[in-house]
Amino acid sequence: MLTTNQRLTHEEAVALAIKLAGKARGRIHEGEMLNRQPDETIQEIVDSGLVRALQPMRFHGHELMFDTLVDTTIEMAKANPAAGWCYTLLLVHQWMLAGWPDEAQQEIWSANPDANIATAFAAPKDGKIERVEGGYRISGIWPYSSGVYHSEWVMVTA
Repeated sequence: MLTTNQRLTHEEAVALAIKLAGKARGRIHEGEMLNRQPDETIQEIVDSGLVRALQPMRFHGHELMFDTLVDTTIEMAKANPAAGWCYTLLLVHQWMLAGWPDEAQQEIWSANPDANIATAFAAPKDGKIERVEGGYRISGIWPYSSGVYHSEWVMVTA
């Protein structure tokens, strides 16, 4: 497990992905039975520091390039395609947040640099948005989002 002060290189990230892929391979059947990734698989990704691969350094990320996402995803997906899919989403959502205003990044990563984020970009059923004191209130029913069971935050459309 890496501390939030240690930085991974591209090569170290790929080596970690290969190691984790071996463990994820053994959980394919469990994931199918759960209809989601086993908690252990996601926790290993977080504990390894890989979830912060594309995250900015100022928020304890490794600030690696997009090729790290591609190369590490390939290794995960070769062993367990479903784990590779969820892994990709966890990392790409960190990458997306890095392009958002600093206020959003601060709110999420200052509290937890390892925070997982899911997305629900499909239009919600009965979606509503209203201005309220201090911001907005959104409501509706969004379709399933891969990785949502392991995420503290969700990016949604409204």
